[in-house]
Amino acid sequence: ARELGNQGEIANILTGLGVVARSRRDWPQAEQSLKEAISLRVESGYSPAGEQVHLADLFMEVGRSSDALHVLDKAEIAAQAAGAREDLGEILRMRATLAQSAGDLNAAQRLAEKAVGELRRTNGRLPLTLSMAELSSVVTAQGDLKRAESLLGESSGPPIPEMTGAVELARAEFLLARGQFAEANEAARKSAAAFDKANLDVESAKALMAQADALEMSGRLDEARAACREAAQRATRTPNQLAAAFAALAEWRLAADSSAALPPALKARIASLRNPDLDFWAQYAVAVRAKHTQIANSRGLFHALATAAANRGYVTLSRRALALGEAP
Repeated sequence: ARELGNQGEIANILTGLGVVARSRRDWPQAEQSLKEAISLRVESGYSPAGEQVHLADLFMEVGRSSDALHVLDKAEIAAQAAGAREDLGEILRMRATLAQSAGDLNAAQRLAEKAVGELRRTNGRLPLTLSMAELSSVVTAQGDLKRAESLLGESSGPPIPEMTGAVELARAEFLLARGQFAEANEAARKSAAAFDKANLDVESAKALMAQADALEMSGRLDEARAACREAAQRATRTPNQLAAAFAALAEWRLAADSSAALPPALKARIASLRNPDLDFWAQYAVAVRAKHTQIANSRGLFHALATAAANRGYVTLSRRALALGEAP
């Protein structure tokens, strides 16, 4: 490719090929094309930050979080050197997403706030809206529903599937926290459909699990189980083990014949991922199963989860656990 002509133009072509390969779920080809594009940008003296953002996003999709952080470190240096505010905002948003996935809500909020602040100074409507949706998701988890509602009110733009999916997923999380389960189900359904159009399987799986949650809380268990099965199918289209584990956990929680104890294989799988967010939802699933099977200590399980979640800033989960622990 290097002998064909202008290196900047070739880098653009390679980036496009990487995006197409990703949409086909050809992860190795996508990675190779993006790395070649980055190399050409560097050799030609131009900032590789945009291509590095694409590569980090690819790594996040397939569950390679440490690789994504490593690439984002390089992208941040390149973006700062070039004064590329939109790239800097995207980098901060992606760091926030990784922090939230790792269970560090305080870091996620700080990074998402910075991303929104940076992107407000640009004309990038898509990255700004994605950052506001990310910040809404974080503050919803922290229990600041007034702030989440305000952010969602600002989160609008053209009907781009990725944007629609992100905003509707954040809206579903907010509505779940408010106890508006029918509305949450509809928002999650819209989110999953939009992410499907964008070929974003991990995000679609998240939306379907939010839909299953809303349906479960509405007492529509058969529909919730169907949504969980769809979530598992989406998750297994990628190598992302964390997404697959979340889906498997949700399927177990909702299965009609599940016992009150996590199956050993699933328990070992969750432990191996060492993810605080997943650990909390595993505790939640065990407490829910204990309640459904009328285990005597289910109330204690919910209260233990409520305390642990509150200590890590998961106020919304803590509130739900307390409410379910006290409910008949």
